[in-house]
Amino acid sequence: MSVSTVERILKQTGFGKLKRRTNKELGKTRNGKIIAERTQELNFSELEKFHVDCPSVGVFFFIPYILESGILDLIKECKLPESSDIGATQACLSMLLLKLIGGKRLRHIGFYDKEPGLGVFAGLNILPKPTYMCTYSCRCSEQQLMDLQQKVVSLFQKKYPAFYGNGFINLDFHSIPHHGDESEIEKVWCGAKGKTMEGANTIFASDGISNAIVYTRADVLRREEANEINKFVEYWKSIKENVAETLVFDCKFTTYRILDDLTQRKVKFVTLRKHYARLIKETRDLPKEVWKKIYVPIPKRKYKRVSVYESQVRLKDCKSSFRQIIAVGWALRTKNILHPETKIVGCVLRTRNMPA
Repeated sequence: MSVSTVERILKQTGFGKLKRRTNKELGKTRNGKIIAERTQELNFSELEKFHVDCPSVGVFFFIPYILESGILDLIKECKLPESSDIGATQACLSMLLLKLIGGKRLRHIGFYDKEPGLGVFAGLNILPKPTYMCTYSCRCSEQQLMDLQQKVVSLFQKKYPAFYGNGFINLDFHSIPHHGDESEIEKVWCGAKGKTMEGANTIFASDGISNAIVYTRADVLRREEANEINKFVEYWKSIKENVAETLVFDCKFTTYRILDDLTQRKVKFVTLRKHYARLIKETRDLPKEVWKKIYVPIPKRKYKRVSVYESQVRLKDCKSSFRQIIAVGWALRTKNILHPETKIVGCVLRTRNMPA
């Protein structure tokens, strides 16, 4: 019996032609891609046993360490944003999962959002979609994120003191380029690209040896860059009551006026000084006798033997004097003047009470 005969019989019987199924009913998009199942929170008390393949099963070995750290309790205390299907704990575990399996960007979760095995790690049937993950931070207030960061760092310093006991904290800005259209974001210097681009300016503070992150803040405006170090000092005091560590940053991180303020507050720091033409000339005019020759045992360093000169300087608009250490290459000439081609390896400013 042909198809046309079947259609004729059905029509005579009173059955009309069926409507074409929509893409949603077919479970596909216009491009033919399969529509993933809706992400929902799992109820483990009602969950039945099942077997499923998982592309990165090793991530489940981190669960005991996550529970031991106590970070899940902190997430609940901070009351981060939730949706009708995805809780704050599940959202944070999804982000953590992506980092544990090597994902560099949140949108890369789209490669795994159809894997039920990975969804179980976050307490979900499947992982959230890239849109949800990339926009989650937009629903969080700055106060919520700072509160979470402060509680996590405070907890980890007590549980894992080996990662936070170096005595030095590195601070630096990091720019994140924005490639969208009609952006209202400020232009910032992107070192990786070697030019200014529209993007978000962020600040990172990390332990000097372990590189454990102790402070982050995004969307730093250019007019506020110099004052960011004061915000970090207040943040660190809220955790440890005082700043016993030495802060390390480059010459463009803040201004001389704020360096003077840090000295008055007895905050120790090490920073590079800008190589002004006057500073270079004064360095070349120094007599040979004032230089001290030292050996720097760094394997990959090109100039291991350097000459060092230490002095006390008072910078413009500063009430305090600073300990200045100038290190130059080995080329000293008989006329007691540095050779014009001698490169200043570094001009370091320190607080006066710091040891050598």
